[in-house]
Amino acid sequence: ITPQTAWELGLSEYEFASRILLELSRPATTAAGYNSIQFDDEFIRNLLYRNFFDPYEREYANGNSRWDVINLARAAHDLRPDGIVWPKDASGSPIFRLGALARANGIAHESAHDALSDIRATIAVARMIRIKQPKLYDWYFSHRRRESLKPLIDLPARKMLLHTASEYTSSLGCTTLVAPVGMDPANRNQLIAIDLRYDPVELLDLTVEEIRQRVFAKADQRVDPRVPLSRIRLNQCPYLAPEKTLDGASALRLRTEADCGFRRAYAAPRYGRS
Repeated sequence: ITPQTAWELGLSEYEFASRILLELSRPATTAAGYNSIQFDDEFIRNLLYRNFFDPYEREYANGNSRWDVINLARAAHDLRPDGIVWPKDASGSPIFRLGALARANGIAHESAHDALSDIRATIAVARMIRIKQPKLYDWYFSHRRRESLKPLIDLPARKMLLHTASEYTSSLGCTTLVAPVGMDPANRNQLIAIDLRYDPVELLDLTVEEIRQRVFAKADQRVDPRVPLSRIRLNQCPYLAPEKTLDGASALRLRTEADCGFRRAYAAPRYGRS
């Protein structure tokens, strides 16, 4: 597309942003995509902001919400994989790219990163998971808002939760047990939790400053190992579920032991004392 063609047939950015906002602001709708919360939504927010629109309102006002199918796929792979073909790379790690997942399951995806092709493939992948694993699908969709996630969090009891996220990705999957330890005082939508793949005992004797250094230091400047703390943003559609969702087969695949996690979670209340 040449600048001349864009000038003749295109829209100004303001009008373009207006039309996008009109579509995404339809009352009682959910805007869903594939890796959209980490990628597409950030571009949309920036576009709206620089054209003097509220960058956030369309995500929650008038009964609206947003959702991300990539975390649905990750959770299905880790917790309820039956009935779906899961592609892997040469090292045996799962591949969650939309095109690879679509092709492995016979879903047409003619042109990766073409908007219409991506939309059709995303709908088809979501529909497939809903058919094959309806309970998991319904759980995640009904817990897409922070208001539905907060009742799952029991800080006094440090009740374990399953959390699925890209930060845990390994050859085994993307899900781990976590123990909530507190809400971020600077961000009421952010839960701080301990990744129970690691023993939290090593945190207990660290000062706040020592923990801060381990969390925020760059990898090439870090002397000690990074502490196993996760920041879970409740307004970004994280996949959270009760520990009982982890059945025996899933625990074996993920090499996650609920009993070991419970013992580690029980140690977590001492966390933060210095």
